[in-house]
Amino acid sequence: MRAAFIESYGQTPTITDLPEPEVDAPLGTVLAAGINPVDLTISGGEYYAIRPKPPYTPGMEGVARRADGSLVYFSRPGDLKHGSLAQQVTLDDEQSFVLGNDTDPIAAVGCGIAGISSWMAVNTYAQVKEGDKVVIVGATGAAGLMAVQAAKLAGASQIVAIGRNEARLARAQELGATDTIRFHVAMYYHQVEIGKLTGGGHDVTIDFTWGPPAQAALMSSAKHARFVNVGNSAAPGSGISAGDLRALDLTLRGFSIWNQSLASREQAFNELLGHVQAGRVQLDAETVGLDDVPSAWERQATSPGTKLVVATA
Repeated sequence: MRAAFIESYGQTPTITDLPEPEVDAPLGTVLAAGINPVDLTISGGEYYAIRPKPPYTPGMEGVARRADGSLVYFSRPGDLKHGSLAQQVTLDDEQSFVLGNDTDPIAAVGCGIAGISSWMAVNTYAQVKEGDKVVIVGATGAAGLMAVQAAKLAGASQIVAIGRNEARLARAQELGATDTIRFHVAMYYHQVEIGKLTGGGHDVTIDFTWGPPAQAALMSSAKHARFVNVGNSAAPGSGISAGDLRALDLTLRGFSIWNQSLASREQAFNELLGHVQAGRVQLDAETVGLDDVPSAWERQATSPGTKLVVATA
């Protein structure tokens, strides 16, 4: 079978012919697979929860057809040595759920790791409600753009999208952001800017970057605000002031999709997919072929601002 292959940590995968997985687990024929920031973190041996030892085939999520003909979405393969960026994948019933046979595999992957994370961060963790002022840090990525739309559907009165890419910030505004900030100077400058835009403080931060951008959003929050961190693309650490944390009485939470039950992931996925199918949420997804994985992998490392989906069939 054709598959992506990583021989050492930090390597961009190559495409090669490999034997089908010989494991005591069911196999599925992969129809579509996602390339996510977490895949690159895992490939560098830097992810806190998952660390397959090379050589291995990368790819955490995908849509596959099982031997009985049913279609499933999985957010983690059954064997970390045999990931989703291949024509065949091992499946784990505890990491998979069945899709309708008419489900578009590309849309399903678009609603997968990035979509579930954004949807649950906004609705389950932050519990955005009607009238909330919401700041989304890292709004220019695929997950960030989904969070903008989720906050809009939840009834947020103001959605401030923060990012570095002006074109993607314009896209965030098309999808529901009321204001945008291009993060490009000192953290304190943007802290003041957020405070002015939100009239002295916002209720919720959904953060995909950590580091200085997250610090600016946190320190400009209203009292009793909720802050949910989903990623750390800007930096692994942040200089948060303990005094501000206490004075503002903030609720600070970290979200990981793998801390959620399969049932909660499936519920979030189906809610989001329903909005996509009804046209209430737009997916910014780009489809590439399996042979294009190395170049797509390199693009993911520079934050392409769109969900990269590999059509493997």
